[in-house]
Amino acid sequence: MKKEVFFEKEILGWFEQHGRKYLPWRKKNITAYEVWVSEIMLQQTQVSRVIDYYNRFVEKFPTVFDLSKASWEEFYPYYAGLGYYNRGRNMLQCAKVVVEKYKGFFPKNKQDLIDLPGIGEYTASAILSFAYNKNELAKDTNIKKVFGRYFAG
Repeated sequence: MKKEVFFEKEILGWFEQHGRKYLPWRKKNITAYEVWVSEIMLQQTQVSRVIDYYNRFVEKFPTVFDLSKASWEEFYPYYAGLGYYNRGRNMLQCAKVVVEKYKGFFPKNKQDLIDLPGIGEYTASAILSFAYNKNELAKDTNIKKVFGRYFAG
């Protein structure tokens, strides 16, 4: 068996046994908006802290349309405590652009996603992979460590 195939089977087996499937953003038919909210909130923030923020946030702003209408004053109580407030400002601006330019749908093109305020390579890849089922690898520090240790020793 090729090393790559073995690796894939091992990773999927590990996830089946140990993966955090209870997370609110780990669900079937997740929207691009929900992926985006979770990924922005998870940047440099522990998963355990994000869960309650995420749940409250999507309850208050269930769609990108709802978020695009919010002012900073309406938005802030649902984001306060996560830090990195430029991320929050970018979220508001990004929501407005998605509604105005893309009629409320996050683009399915990686460069178009990266061109949105606050979206980088990783978040664009996560949206494409998780929401649109595209064959796109969202590479972060953790996955780079796993690949490096497995393939490079």
